[in-house]
Amino acid sequence: MGCSEISSGPMKKATHCARLHGSFADGRRGKCAFWAVAIRNRGSSAVQELGPHRVEASVEKGYCAEVRVNPRAQDSLRATHNLKPNHHPTIFPVIHKARVLACLVLVAVVAVKTASAAKHPVPLDPKADTSTCLACHEDKSKGKAVHSAIAMGCTTCHEIRVTKDATRVKLTKITPTALCLSCHEDKKAAGIKGTVHSPAVRDCIKCHDPHSSDNKDQLLKAESGGEKENLCLSCHNIGEKVPEKGSRHAALDMGCDSCHVTHKTGEIGKVEFDFHLTKGSPALCLDCHDIKDAKLASAHRNQPFEKADCLTCHDPHQSDAPKLMARFTHPPFADKQCEVCHAPAKDGKVVLAQADAKSLCVSCHDDKAKLIESAKVQHPGAAGDCTDCHNPHASRQSGLPKTDKVNACLSCHSDVADLTKKKVHHQPAFVEGCSTCHEPHGSENLHLLRTSSTNGLCME
Repeated sequence: MGCSEISSGPMKKATHCARLHGSFADGRRGKCAFWAVAIRNRGSSAVQELGPHRVEASVEKGYCAEVRVNPRAQDSLRATHNLKPNHHPTIFPVIHKARVLACLVLVAVVAVKTASAAKHPVPLDPKADTSTCLACHEDKSKGKAVHSAIAMGCTTCHEIRVTKDATRVKLTKITPTALCLSCHEDKKAAGIKGTVHSPAVRDCIKCHDPHSSDNKDQLLKAESGGEKENLCLSCHNIGEKVPEKGSRHAALDMGCDSCHVTHKTGEIGKVEFDFHLTKGSPALCLDCHDIKDAKLASAHRNQPFEKADCLTCHDPHQSDAPKLMARFTHPPFADKQCEVCHAPAKDGKVVLAQADAKSLCVSCHDDKAKLIESAKVQHPGAAGDCTDCHNPHASRQSGLPKTDKVNACLSCHSDVADLTKKKVHHQPAFVEGCSTCHEPHGSENLHLLRTSSTNGLCME
C-alpha cells in the first residue's frame, strides 16, 4: 500500500479530525497542529494508539517534521486529509511546516519511550550495515552480558530513515517494549497467567540495557548492594530504613536474586508465584536456616516448625519488631505464652491444649461463638474451625487472616474468585478485603452485609 503527504493547504474535513481526535482538536486550525495538540493532551499512550491510527511525531528545528501512521489507516486518511501519493511507506512528511509548540512538548516528554528519534549527527546511507554503526558505537557490543541481537545486526532493531535534509535512526517498532516482545514473546504480559512484575508489562528498558551490560541479563545495575547500587531498590524501598528496635533480614545483603526470580509466574494466590520466589516457603527458608539448629528450635519453644509456612509469622525483608515478626500478632503468641494453646509436642506433631482448634479459640473469643450461632444470616464458613480462615500466631493484616483479607474468602467463594479474571475490579472487594462490606461471622442483614441498606453501604 502506498503512502501520502499532507497537503500544504488546510485539511478538507476538519470536523472529521475534531470528531476523531476528541475535543483537543481545533478544526479551525486545519493544519498538522491537529496531531500535535491531540497527542500532547492525551499523553504518551496516544503515541502508541490514537483513534484508528498508530502515530509518531518528530521535530526538526522547532517544526513538526513528520507524522508516521499505521498503513491500515491510510485509506480513511485519504478521504479526509487531501493526500497525494508518496514513495515512502507509512510516512507522512508535513509539507506545511506550521510551527507547533505541542510537538516540542511531545518529543521532550516521550522521546525515550517511543520510537521517534532526534536528527542523527552525521548523514547515513539507508543501507548502512552494522560495521558502520560500530565504528562509533563499539561500546554497545562489549560487556559481560551482550544482547544476542547485536550479533544479528543493528538493523534487527533499528532502521535508518533519510529525508531530504535529515537522517534519523529509529526503532523498528513504535515502542521499546513492543520491539522486545517481537523476539521475547514468552514475556508478553497479556499471554501470561499470574502476577507479572509491573515493569515487565510495558517497560523492559527500566531494568534492562538493550545492548550490553556488566550485569547478568543486561540489567542496568546489580541486584545487590545499597540503594545506589541495587537495581531493585530503585523502586522497592526495602531494608534501607529499619526502625531502631526493628529487624532486617541478613539475606538482603546476599542480593534480591538469592530469593527472587523476577519473571517467574504461575498460579495466582500462591506466594511462590505472586512474589516471584525461587521456591515456596518453608523450602526457600530452609536453604539457609537449619532445622536442627538448637537455638532455632528453642526460639520456637521446641514445637515442630519445619513444615510451617515461615511467612505467616515473619516478614522476609524487615520488621518494626525483633526477629522479623509480622505486624499483627496473637497476644498469647506475642507474649510467648505458647502453653495457653499448646501442650508439649508428641512424636513430632503439634498437640493442642483442648480437643480441637475451635474449642480452644472460643475459650477466649466466646463473643464470636455466640454471634456465629445466633446470627439471623449465618456464614457456613464460620461454623468450621477458626483456623480455616485465621492464623493463630501472626499475620501481616489485622484480624489475623490466614492468607489475606481477600484470598481468605476466595478459597471457598470460587464464583467471586472467577471475577478476578475481569479487567476492572471493585477495590473494596479485591484490594481492601471482603469484610469491608460483609460481616464474616454472621449478620442480621441479607448477604451478611454490615448494614441493612445496600445503597447506604456503598455511599459510606
